Amino acid sequence: METTIVLEHELTPREEEVLGLILAGNTNKRIGAILGISPRTVEVHRLHIMVKFHAANIVDLCIRCRDWAPKTRVVSKQLEAVGAR
Repeated sequence: METTIVLEHELTPREEEVLGLILAGNTNKRIGAILGISPRTVEVHRLHIMVKFHAANIVDLCIRCRDWAPKTRVVSKQLEAVGAR
């Protein structure tokens, strides 16, 4: 059975980057360092992502996103650059 995720609004490119890094298990601080933004800005992006996915918490977000896999070159390159999982 295939799961389709329907978002209320599309994710911005930056939200896709942040979501990819969240799903890779990174902290807000680490995501901020990777993307060159503050951890507080990461928190704001994370909040917007959670609202768009109707997620109650980070675990709920991960469950809702298990079939959503951002395979963007940008995220992959950033993960490779910092040696993330």
